Amino acid sequence: MRDLDSSPAALAQTFLAGARADACDLGLIDRLCALSFHPEPAIARAATQAIFSGVIEPLCDDFSLAGVEAANLTLAHILSFIREQPPGAELDSRLRAFGFASAADLRRRHQTICQPHRLSPRRLAGIKRALILSRVTAGADIAITSVIVNRLRQRLPEAELVLIGPGHLRELFATLPGCRHRSFIYHNDGFLFDKMTSWPPLLKIAQEELAGLAPNQALLFDPDTRLTQLGLLPLAPDEGTCYFPSRRFQPVPGGQANLSALTNQWLNHLLDEDIHWRPRLALGPTDAYAAFRQRLRDRGCRRLVAVNFGVGKNPRKRVGGGFEAELILALLKLPDTVVLLDTGRSDQRGERLADHLHRARQGGWQALWLREEGLASLDDPPGQGLIVFSGPLGALGKMIGAADCFIGYDSCGQHLAAATGTPSVIVFAGAPSERFVRRWAPEASDSLTIPHHDANLGPEAIAGLIANIRRHLLSVPNKQQVRS
Repeated sequence: MRDLDSSPAALAQTFLAGARADACDLGLIDRLCALSFHPEPAIARAATQAIFSGVIEPLCDDFSLAGVEAANLTLAHILSFIREQPPGAELDSRLRAFGFASAADLRRRHQTICQPHRLSPRRLAGIKRALILSRVTAGADIAITSVIVNRLRQRLPEAELVLIGPGHLRELFATLPGCRHRSFIYHNDGFLFDKMTSWPPLLKIAQEELAGLAPNQALLFDPDTRLTQLGLLPLAPDEGTCYFPSRRFQPVPGGQANLSALTNQWLNHLLDEDIHWRPRLALGPTDAYAAFRQRLRDRGCRRLVAVNFGVGKNPRKRVGGGFEAELILALLKLPDTVVLLDTGRSDQRGERLADHLHRARQGGWQALWLREEGLASLDDPPGQGLIVFSGPLGALGKMIGAADCFIGYDSCGQHLAAATGTPSVIVFAGAPSERFVRRWAPEASDSLTIPHHDANLGPEAIAGLIANIRRHLLSVPNKQQVRS
């Protein structure tokens, strides 16, 4: 046993090594949980990060039964720790009301809902409302949740669909008929207690939505979300809960399917169907974006490339060594090309964007900053140059949909491209395994995925990576050519 003053990262690393050797030392998790309650915020935050980034995420990202079981064991143990603390009294009380007095009870229930089952036509015919939980991140909601939402809209045409989760759900499904959004925010940046006790208010929303309905008139779809700690926490009776065990589901041993395809396979069994739906969004009117693209075409633009360097607050996904700046310059050198660089939701603002604009202007290209509300009023767009684009998630989806190609990292943008039918080049940097790359690869036949394991590259390696991207980009016909 390490000294009590071991750093949270070291404790997490020791636990993870043991878990992968089928020897989970839950005493280490107890110590991390205790540190997460430390009065010094920096220590508490480091312990929380160590638990999720250092233990839970690596175990889940393995996409193996052993990894999932170890993650569930750990999360159930953490819930027990929280329940024993005075601030955890409400969590404990509500779980006991469901009949769950221990971590073992939660894990047994999870094993039950993981078992594949089929909904009969009679059961489906009686559904008046289906609750669908968000996967929290926009990329996962496109790759997984959008498949569930659209297939249920087709299979249950008379039922009301209620999407529960962050505000991006409202943008992604803005015009889907018979669909309603209930806002619920999972505090990804919160402390351990905040993360593990977000369930009671979520339960209240679920109970409000299920009130007045008979048990056979409602279903709850849990796509393996953090909102329920990967399915451990109940929101509805088991017989009305449809849980997609995304991290362990593999109907074909050794299968290479991505998560969108696996979602379809799970739904086919559940709904007794044999169909495949690609991710699909309902973003709302796109006329302004089509008109904007046409104005660029009129100025001589023949290739419109959307770029997003967002990494979802995971710096391991970013390629260093000046790759991003060199890529933008390489794209600008292509004849009759306009680069649309999205500002990102949080991690692409400030100095990095200003540097891209400055370098483009130094190279003699037009470079401007455009906000969504300025699309219609931009009377003199460039036929070649850089446009830094700023807008909400739905606007990014429409802009990618207007582009001829999308380039980015393993993040939300790649799934927006797939859902809008835009060819893409995706750099998978920092992926923990090949299986992870296969699972999160976008559902698109015209996407090039480039796994890359070196975070910091020298000039020669950067030039090689950019040349690979450029070759694929030049092989993609622009959308005007496709229409003709």
